[in-house]
Amino acid sequence: MQRTIFTFILFSLIFISCKNDPSFGDEPKSKAEEIFFDDYESPKRKWGFIDKKGNEVIQAKYDMVRPFTERLAAANVKGKWTFIDKENKLLFPPKYKACWPFSSGLARVQTFENKFAMINKEGKEVFTSSFEEIYDLENNRARIKRGSLFGFVNEKGDLIIEPQFEKADNFKTPYSRVKQYDKYGIIDLDGNFILEAKFDQLGKYHPDLIKFKKGKLFGYLNPKGEVVIPAQYKRALNFENKTAAVKDEQGYFLINTKGEKISEYYNLILYGEENLWLAKKSNYGILNANGKELSEFKYQQLYKFHEGKAGYMIDDMWGYIKTDGSILTPAVFALLWDYQEDMARVAVPMRGVGFLNGRGQKATPFKFIEVRNFSNGLAAFEKWN
Repeated sequence: MQRTIFTFILFSLIFISCKNDPSFGDEPKSKAEEIFFDDYESPKRKWGFIDKKGNEVIQAKYDMVRPFTERLAAANVKGKWTFIDKENKLLFPPKYKACWPFSSGLARVQTFENKFAMINKEGKEVFTSSFEEIYDLENNRARIKRGSLFGFVNEKGDLIIEPQFEKADNFKTPYSRVKQYDKYGIIDLDGNFILEAKFDQLGKYHPDLIKFKKGKLFGYLNPKGEVVIPAQYKRALNFENKTAAVKDEQGYFLINTKGEKISEYYNLILYGEENLWLAKKSNYGILNANGKELSEFKYQQLYKFHEGKAGYMIDDMWGYIKTDGSILTPAVFALLWDYQEDMARVAVPMRGVGFLNGRGQKATPFKFIEVRNFSNGLAAFEKWN
């Protein structure tokens, strides 16, 4: 009798425990899902979120997470994706093969049958797609792929531009660069060509000048297709505001919208964001948009600027430099990443990864195995479970 009671209690405890386990009774709902989980192994290192002081505000219990956007983050629970809010509440039971961050109120999701859909912040599918791929919504257009060709749908899933392009950029502006019949052009939100697809190569849309390639040389034309700066350069970068970098037989230099040379020659010039340019002699330095040198040319490497700061390397160690060329931090870090939300993650030798604040001061402990950039005030972090 006692053994029977003990067995009943033990079975009840196991049943309750299993019932509270998200994977309990969650049998594969399709053959595709069954095949996926035949090979799936939940990692021993889990992901959660910390605040800007390094406090664990969402427990590290997820197989993987994506950054918070629009106050929601995609989270993987034992192989299935859902979304969580900042209170760690599930938007819906985990059920998708993949989820991506919210943008313009919608998020892409993928089923285990490899079908794509867009969901809203209530977790409801706004539209499902028969296309092989669908990308993030920008300017109320989402790029889609049917076979080998790209087109665009709107936020309701209505097909606005038929799949007809071999390549197509997202509508980061009201214009998209496309490739059709092996030639490049630019279309508007309705699919009308503002620049006919007849160029061997074309830069991104710019309201003043757009890079084009003719034969082996580069030049610039205006949005009407009129050549302003003839094709004469061996290399050319896109115009950023009123400045572009080009290369001739002697090296790289900056030009203005009239095609006038406004800087010295350099071995290399790259756009450094925030209206600044990264130029190389034997080492790297910083130029402003008028070609003026803002720093010494002593850096092994320079990253692009974000929030007024960029990573630099000296003697194989990293630090941060400001837009005026002054040093924010000495080069004491093994690795570093871009500033985001006034926080930057850095790797400290023999300690771990943590964050600096906007003044270059320690903001969190340097103790994490891995962390991601801050987004919506929280950063994903990984730890052993």
